[in-house]
Amino acid sequence: MKYGENKQPLSYTVEELKTFLSKRESIPGNLYEVAERKVLLYPHDGDGGTIPTTTPLCLSSLITLMISPMGCGIHLTETGRGNLNNEGRAWLLRLSEKDLVLGMQEQRIMQAVEVILKKMNQNVEGILLCATCVDALLSTNLLMIAHHVEEMYHIRASAEFMGPFLKESPKQADFRMMSGVYNLLRSEDEKMTIPAVNVLGILEQPICREELSRLLQPLGIRYVFSIGDFSTLKEADIMTHAKLNIVMNGSALRAAQVARDRWNIPYVIMNSSYEYNVIAQNYQYLAEALGGIIEDTAFRDRVRDLVRKLDEYIKGYRCGVGGKNDISCFKAACDLMKLGCDVRVIFAHQIKQTDLPEISWLCERNPEIKVYFDSHPSMYKYKANPTEFNLSFGVPDPFVQQVEGILAAPLLSTGGTYSDIISFVEELTEVLINRNKTMETIYSVYQKCWSFELAKRMEE
Repeated sequence: MKYGENKQPLSYTVEELKTFLSKRESIPGNLYEVAERKVLLYPHDGDGGTIPTTTPLCLSSLITLMISPMGCGIHLTETGRGNLNNEGRAWLLRLSEKDLVLGMQEQRIMQAVEVILKKMNQNVEGILLCATCVDALLSTNLLMIAHHVEEMYHIRASAEFMGPFLKESPKQADFRMMSGVYNLLRSEDEKMTIPAVNVLGILEQPICREELSRLLQPLGIRYVFSIGDFSTLKEADIMTHAKLNIVMNGSALRAAQVARDRWNIPYVIMNSSYEYNVIAQNYQYLAEALGGIIEDTAFRDRVRDLVRKLDEYIKGYRCGVGGKNDISCFKAACDLMKLGCDVRVIFAHQIKQTDLPEISWLCERNPEIKVYFDSHPSMYKYKANPTEFNLSFGVPDPFVQQVEGILAAPLLSTGGTYSDIISFVEELTEVLINRNKTMETIYSVYQKCWSFELAKRMEE
C-alpha cells in the first residue's frame, strides 16, 4: 500500500524494492541522506544504548573527549545520551565560533584535558579524542594534539574522526571509535609471539571464548584474549604479542589492519551468520591461518538439534524485523528465515544499493514481504497489529508499545561462531516456551529514556 492510498503508511514489497534496485532507480520515500534515527527515540538504535564516545569505556582507566564544533549535530542529538553509569568518563567539549575563527582548537582541547584529569578521582591511563565530521572538515590535526597530550600529561592518547557524513554511513562512527580503543595499545621493542589469539570487535567477555579455546587448543593456542578481559591498558598490551587476530565484526577491521601493519599480526574475518555452514567455513579459514585442522562436528550437530527444536515452537508466528538489531534489517530477515521463521514485515531506516542481494534472496522466498521506512512521516501514528506480525525482532519501540499480542524476541547481533547461534536460538526458544505458558503482554509502558537501567528504575 503506497502512502496516500487510504492514508496508509508508506510501504513496498520486497519484489517492488528489487525492481527499483535492479534498475538503479530512485525509491520514493527512501532516506538517501545519511542521518541518525533520533525521531523515534527508542532506548537504543541497535547499539545497546551506547554512542561512539562511550565505546572505549570498556576499560575503567580510559576516558573520552568528544570535540564538538559549532554546526555539529552532536550538540543536540548526543548530549546526555549513552550509558548513564560511565562515572563521568565521557566528556564533551563544545567549541565556540570564536574558537574556530581564531584557530584555538588545540588550546581548548589541552585546557579541557587538564580540567578533566583534575576532576577524575581515579587513575587515568588513556584518553581518546573523538572528533566529529565537522571538525574533520576544519582539518584539525588531532593526531598531533594527541601526541602533545601524551608528552604533557604522561598518559596514552589517540584520536579518531567519527566522520559519518564523510564516509557515507552512520556506522562509521562506531567502527572508527572501536578501532581507536586498540590504537591505545603499546608493544615492547622486542616482539615476542605467544600462543594466543585476540578476539577483536567484542568489548565485553565474548560468549565464544569456551568454543574457541576448545577448538583451537589442538592447534597450540593456549589463550583467547579480548580487550574486556583486562582492567588496565598495561595488562592489555599483551594482545600485541598474539599469534592471530580474529575479527568478529566489521567494526574491528580497521584495528586488525593496523595491528597487521604495526605488530605483524595476521587476521581472519569470521563472517557473521546464523547459518552453521557459514560458521564451518569460518573455521576452515581459521584452520588455514593457524596451519592445522579444526574438528567442529560436535558444535555443528548441536546447532542442528537446537534449530530442529526451535521449529516446534516457531510455527504460527508471523515475524516483524526492525533496526534495533546489531545487523542490518535485511540481513536479519534472511538469517531468521534460514532458521525457519516466517518474516512478514521489515522496518528499514533506509535502503541502499548494497541491500540488493538480501532483498533478492527474500524476494525468492516470499515476494510479498512488506517493508516500511521507520522514519517516514507517514509512520508517526503507526501502531503494529498482531494480525500483521506477532513476534518482534528489533521493531522500533514506539510502533509496538502497549500493543497486546506481540511478543518481543531477542535481538540479533553480529557473530561468526557456533556459540552465537546457540545462544540466540536457546534464548528465542525459551521466550517462545514461556509465552506459550503465560500468554502475557511483553511490552511495558514506553519510557522516553536512553538508559535501560534508568527505565527499569522508573518503572519500579
